[in-house]
Amino acid sequence: MMNCGGIENTIIRDRKAGEAFSSPGQGAEGGLSSAPGDGAALDKPGGLCCIVGFGNARRRDDGLGPHVVGELSQVLGTGVGLQFIVREQLEPDLAEDLREADEIIMVDATVERLPDGWRKSPLKPRLDAPPYLTHSLKPEYLLGLLGWLYDRWPASWLVSIQGEDFGMGTGLSPVAQRRACQVVADLAKSVSKED
Repeated sequence: MMNCGGIENTIIRDRKAGEAFSSPGQGAEGGLSSAPGDGAALDKPGGLCCIVGFGNARRRDDGLGPHVVGELSQVLGTGVGLQFIVREQLEPDLAEDLREADEIIMVDATVERLPDGWRKSPLKPRLDAPPYLTHSLKPEYLLGLLGWLYDRWPASWLVSIQGEDFGMGTGLSPVAQRRACQVVADLAKSVSKED
């Protein structure tokens, strides 16, 4: 795992309640809300933020999600209010691990070309398209399960990071590594108080 260097000097480990983060060129969706899955900032100050990275690290840039979460866990530590989860793919049992979350940030690679190389999008729970013929779930469906099973509707985000090389092998491409470092820095600031 390549370290993004210097990030840990720009933050402290205390959770900053209620702050939503932005990807380049976007403003944070403001305001506090308790509406199910509305994508707004935390509705409960100091709540649990679960950061989930998913993807296959043996397919080069597909491992962006696990890489970013690994870096964040090193930078932020495992203090109160943060939980880091790495999975190769999203599966129904993950809903149990997320049942106490007040905010969920999911991080994944994408083949989509993004103007800034990455983006943050609010997620809304959905149960209308069950994954009958697949081994993994869409993030929205996982959130729908979380709501249905546990009556939990945390503010949720998907961070998509553009990958370049999805071939067999380990390690990120240089371009994906730079994007990962930017995401780590921005996410670390969003879930921590600045120095």
